[in-house]
Amino acid sequence: MAKFDLDRVARETSIREIDYHETLGSTNDRAQRLAKENRNWPLLVITEQQVAGRGRGANRWWSSDGALTFSVIVPTPTTADPKLLPQLSLLTALAVRNALHAYTAGHAPAVKWPNDVFIAGRKACGILIERPGDAPEALVIGIGVNVNNDFSESPEPLHHKATSLRMISGQAVEPTEVLIGILQRLLETLECCELAASRLREDWNQHCFLSGRNVTIARGQDQIVGRCQGIRDDGALIIATTNGQEFLHAGVVVAYD
Repeated sequence: MAKFDLDRVARETSIREIDYHETLGSTNDRAQRLAKENRNWPLLVITEQQVAGRGRGANRWWSSDGALTFSVIVPTPTTADPKLLPQLSLLTALAVRNALHAYTAGHAPAVKWPNDVFIAGRKACGILIERPGDAPEALVIGIGVNVNNDFSESPEPLHHKATSLRMISGQAVEPTEVLIGILQRLLETLECCELAASRLREDWNQHCFLSGRNVTIARGQDQIVGRCQGIRDDGALIIATTNGQEFLHAGVVVAYD
């Protein structure tokens, strides 16, 4: 029996079709294949267990029983203004952050640029946004949330870097509730992306996990080292370095303190 009430998801969100699997390698890989065949968007790809999840670059997404892993295929909301594309990860992370706030026992979730959600200083959610090569008018938004899982059998580095809603709240959380809350906020945001970006710019600075921290950002073969001064209106991370300010639209956070 599925752990998700998919009939309820269909009733309470604007998802038009659900592609459900008990086990799947990567929901993003599945969604990218579906995007060129099925235009009934927004389309949800969801699995009980993801066994080969991907993160940004060469990163892998480790998940265990109790994690919520899914991808959504949506029409690209920014064809008229490509400058908004760097903001999509932040808008998605804010939508997830706002949906998770009810389950964090008073801890304020934060957005770690460009696409993670942290609770109590640990990673609770990762996001991977991709544009399928065979369907450039679509976006695939992959989201992994640690809901009821723990990290007793995880790779050692995750023991001190990750958390879940159950670990934070001290009680089991209904995954369907979390899924519906995220989808409602995400799809509402994407329907009016430009307006949402304008309205939420103050929010993504208010909830920026890296602000005021010393950071090291990998950008290609280079590393940018400095103090984070927040996020610019276009979604760029602002880093004060010894040579002046750097504005990063992409990169990987490799260290912070």
